[in-house]
Amino acid sequence: MPLTVVGGLPAVGKTAVCREVLSLRAQARPQSRPPTWQEITHRDYAPWPEADLHLDTARLTAAEAARAVIDLGLADGVR
Repeated sequence: MPLTVVGGLPAVGKTAVCREVLSLRAQARPQSRPPTWQEITHRDYAPWPEADLHLDTARLTAAEAARAVIDLGLADGVR
């Protein structure tokens, strides 16, 4: 898998898609106003087809997503 060097450190192209409204809201910072679903759906987003890792959290379980990361060798030293 090719790596890109960003700021002197290797970086892997990855993208994650989350389609669950409640999941997105739960991740909002407590001190800030969470975005509305309309604000989220109107964000400028462009798919990154050449990314090394694609995770769609609406279609994968946590175990399946973790397995995808491990299978790409991106979890070195993480257990």
